[in-house]
Amino acid sequence: MPDTNIVFVEVDSTIADDFKTHLVARGIGITSTYSATKQRWVTHLDVDRAAVENALAAIRAFFSER
Repeated sequence: MPDTNIVFVEVDSTIADDFKTHLVARGIGITSTYSATKQRWVTHLDVDRAAVENALAAIRAFFSER
């Protein structure tokens, strides 16, 4: 499987808006959505491992608070 900087995510419609708000509040930009529940996440060259770990921590925090 090739390496890529793109992740496609499908989020349940009952939490999609809250999830996006949670991430944006933590400095994680969601700029591309295909629908209310489908998101495309892309890292850029200036995104390092620490930033990815930070994003993963924010995602875990969202779901642990539910």
